[in-house]
Amino acid sequence: ILTSFELNGCLDLWTVIDDSQMRREDRHTFMILSQRTSTMVLRTGEEISDIHNTGFTCNTPTIFVGNLGSNRYIVQVTSKSIRLIQGTRLVQNIPIDLGYPLTNVSIADPYICVRASNGQVVTLALRDNRENTFQRLYMNRNRISGTATTISIYKDTSGMFTTSCDDYADLTKTANGSREFGGYMKAEPGKAVEDEEDLLYGETGSKFRMQSMVDMTLASNAQRSDWWRRFLQTIKPSYWLLVTRENGNLEIYSVPDLKLMYMITDAGSGNKVLTDA
Repeated sequence: ILTSFELNGCLDLWTVIDDSQMRREDRHTFMILSQRTSTMVLRTGEEISDIHNTGFTCNTPTIFVGNLGSNRYIVQVTSKSIRLIQGTRLVQNIPIDLGYPLTNVSIADPYICVRASNGQVVTLALRDNRENTFQRLYMNRNRISGTATTISIYKDTSGMFTTSCDDYADLTKTANGSREFGGYMKAEPGKAVEDEEDLLYGETGSKFRMQSMVDMTLASNAQRSDWWRRFLQTIKPSYWLLVTRENGNLEIYSVPDLKLMYMITDAGSGNKVLTDA
């Protein structure tokens, strides 16, 4: 513990990284404390000190603070606006007027998703401008219908979140469509079975042999034998928005087009179904 102090009325706290100079800093630079009517910004280091005249808004409570753009930017979300900050300099201020205050935030770089108290959901993305000279937050024109009770945006780097599934190669299926299972006994070319004892005890030597994996691979065609190569390919990250509804449904949307890809009905009853007797 470097230091400790008491703060009355602190509702929430976040720490963020300032890598505005792109030095790949991984140490937290700022500590943001949300209070009942204001926000306090502290700089961390050998000593923790209160700082003023920054890009953060301090005259209202904060509901979320996080990093975007590989820690190059800091985003501060209040009940009525989203602020993009680089170091201590305000880069962009986006008022969010949905008729209700913002209450929930979820971030998966470069996307940010906010939810208002009435259930409306808005997504934004950090993008380059047309000249590629700087980055700014742009609001997504696509919206999800209805009201949401909770939101969570997810970045998948495993490739398991997908809308298409390539079938695994079936190495037991031959070219004519019949199935043959690996490990069976087969006679070598040009030699016939003369005695059942030859099969059982192998007294005649090499008339029969187990089919090896090499034989199976050579026998399969190129499409089926190269199925494993897809696991060596670089997986492109994908983004998904998970939304729950008042009726208990769990919905998964693709980002940024916000198309409904999967839905689980009555997901909220899971804790009632899966319970100890």
